[in-house]
Amino acid sequence: MLDPKEQAEKTLREHWSSDVFPADPIKIAQLLGIRVVAVELDDGIFGLIRKNKGFAPLFT
Repeated sequence: MLDPKEQAEKTLREHWSSDVFPADPIKIAQLLGIRVVAVELDDGIFGLIRKNKGFAPLFT
């Protein structure tokens, strides 16, 4: 099983400049080919990633 912390650190190393803080999760998602959209979500939901077969991931 992949370690989430190690994967997050790897993603930052590969897709974000270490001298720029804080990291921009929207920009990183776009660099990974994830389409980002802003929508109203239900109370208590702060974001989600949806992946449908044959389509690029969608980050909301």
